[in-house]
Amino acid sequence: MSAKPTSVEHRIHVAAGTTIHLPPHGLTLPVLEHPDSDQVVPQVNDADWPFILDLFGSRKAAEAYFAYNMPVYGALCCPHGRADRIFSVAQAMDLMTLMDDEFSRPEVLASEETAGELRIHYLAALDGVEPPGNFPIARLLWLHLRTIGRDINPRVDARLKQAISERVESLASGNRPTIQSFADIEMYLAFRRTDIFADWANILIAEYGIDVDMTNALQDPDLRHAVERSLNTIVLANDLYSLSREISARDSLNVIWLLLRDEPELSLQDAVKKLVEILDDMERQFLAARDKVAAGPIGHREDVRRYLTEVGHFSSGNAEFHLRSLRYHGRPDGEIFTSGEIAVGTSPTIYQIAAAHPGK
Repeated sequence: MSAKPTSVEHRIHVAAGTTIHLPPHGLTLPVLEHPDSDQVVPQVNDADWPFILDLFGSRKAAEAYFAYNMPVYGALCCPHGRADRIFSVAQAMDLMTLMDDEFSRPEVLASEETAGELRIHYLAALDGVEPPGNFPIARLLWLHLRTIGRDINPRVDARLKQAISERVESLASGNRPTIQSFADIEMYLAFRRTDIFADWANILIAEYGIDVDMTNALQDPDLRHAVERSLNTIVLANDLYSLSREISARDSLNVIWLLLRDEPELSLQDAVKKLVEILDDMERQFLAARDKVAAGPIGHREDVRRYLTEVGHFSSGNAEFHLRSLRYHGRPDGEIFTSGEIAVGTSPTIYQIAAAHPGK
């Protein structure tokens, strides 16, 4: 184990191969998978393959991406989704991942003009304008929105597009904050709920997926608080299980670095252990907030109860996916990772794979 960091700037300079122990989490919400997952996931893979191949320009990189099995994320997080909507929910998991990856390409990060051109075509897709073929993920978004636009509730649609627009603007701006920008963990979590697409995903999963409209219900402060607590578990689990990848990609936003900044006496291993404790406590906060909503003025409503159930499955499904997927800590033989030693900073990024293996 390397020595304790002397400053938060040490965060992305952890030596590749440094070993940490990921302890098991203590999350209690049940894990379910959509009953049509085995049929829908291959359908999404077939539909998305040409767009992904065009994005990476490398068959090897596209195959490495497909090994992550991102559409399963949607099936785990929306187990009660309507049979005619689960395809779109599962496909959106590809979209969010690929949009994030596309704006993270070195040539995009290095050029405001390139980022701005991407922004134009993504926002145009939101307005129903078909992007050109050399913008494959913006085009995939356009097709995706055409599909869900056939039967999505107009108010849910407006909020969904607003969430997507805010994410595009944030990605295109290039003004990514550093960990020093956040006064405390609540401020950090509020930013990250949008930064990791949790706001967008929650509307798609817990409203569109099961066909409810929470536009008015979310005026209830107790319901908003419950949703925030659940989405915080999404952020915290992501930070815990993506730590190794983020060190590889030199990503400076992770709650681990916030803990090391505020408690400099902690080692990296100490911070990991504390993050697991914070994650488990955040789920307890969600359960308490959910129960408060159930006992409150809107708790009798069937749509609210169904919504909160799916919000909970978003939380449990997110954690489960991180333990299954090869993008994080899943095993090639399909075994689910629960805890153990990991070497951080050793996994190549998809774009590193693409650079090493060009060609379709």
